[in-house]
Amino acid sequence: MNTAACVGRVFYAYRIFILSNSQSVPAFVICTCSISSVAAIITGVYFLQAGSITKLNNRKVSIGQTRNER
Repeated sequence: MNTAACVGRVFYAYRIFILSNSQSVPAFVICTCSISSVAAIITGVYFLQAGSITKLNNRKVSIGQTRNER
């Protein structure tokens, strides 16, 4: 599902590039699309590891690595 959305967004970025001759707006759209795709892949991996939605909702996720200081 996310692949189709990404293809659509890249197409719109191409159309914006053709119509406006601007590279910054299409680049922003493509970067946003790439970030969205990576987030969807990570979420899919977490879902496969969890096995069910309830386990996924109760999963503790940390963004950075933390050290336990004693």
